[in-house]
Order: sequence, then structure tokens, then C-alpha cells
Amino acid sequence: MEANKSKQDATFNKNRAERFAVGYLVLTRITSHPANRKSKKLLPKYRGPFKVIEVLPNDRYRVKEDIHTERSNRPYTGVAGVEHMKPFIIQQK
Repeated sequence: MEANKSKQDATFNKNRAERFAVGYLVLTRITSHPANRKSKKLLPKYRGPFKVIEVLPNDRYRVKEDIHTERSNRPYTGVAGVEHMKPFIIQQK
């Protein structure tokens, strides 16, 4: 009975959404692209990195654009769902 329960738990947790803490760097999925007649296949699928600044209910996170990657005068701040986020991994060379 316990072996069956642990197997079911492992199967369920395999697809469970990842949790992020305040301060994590994440990438957010770009859900729509402007109609500029370019193939979406070649456009980036994620943008960022963003820093998690607040954990909200229902797997939502308030994110803020990192200061070092500003693309405009004001850094972007918004709410993102965990299903549209993935961790930002810094590659060491």
C-alpha cells in the first residue's frame, strides 16, 4: 500500500509546477508577437531575466526586469503565472 502511494506521488509530482522564491531570476514566455510579418519560428520564445519580487496566491509571481537588462527608461514590472516561467540559468565558461 505504501509503495503504491509513493509511486502515485512520484507520478503526480513529475508534472507539478516549479516553485520560485523571492530573488530568483526567471525567464517569462512571450505569449504574443507583433504582426511584423516575421516567422515566429525564428523569434525568441522567452524574455528576461526578471527577478521575482513577490509571491502571490494561485502560483502567480510579481516580477521585475533586472536593472542590468533595461530596454527602456522604466524597468518592466508585472505579474506572471508559473506556467509561463522557467528558471534563468547563468552558464559558466
